[in-house]
Amino acid sequence: MRLTLERNMMKQKIRQSGNAWGTREAKLAVASLGNPITHDQAVAWVNGAIDHRSGELRVAGTSVEDIEAWDWACRIMFMLKVRPLID
Repeated sequence: MRLTLERNMMKQKIRQSGNAWGTREAKLAVASLGNPITHDQAVAWVNGAIDHRSGELRVAGTSVEDIEAWDWACRIMFMLKVRPLID
């Protein structure tokens, strides 16, 4: 039971990290690309940011499952933040 609780807490941290990274990248994208931005610009930006960070997570030994959870949390938060600004 303790292992399950610890695993769930770790998954929560991974998702929170993805949310924070997505928020940060959205701010950077808007600051760099301006307002409004195109859908293609937003997708290219978040894909590049995620590719970079996913590589770092793989090197650090993060499981594929955790990287996928982080990836989705990051993408969702990024798009929630930039969606109102997409032309």
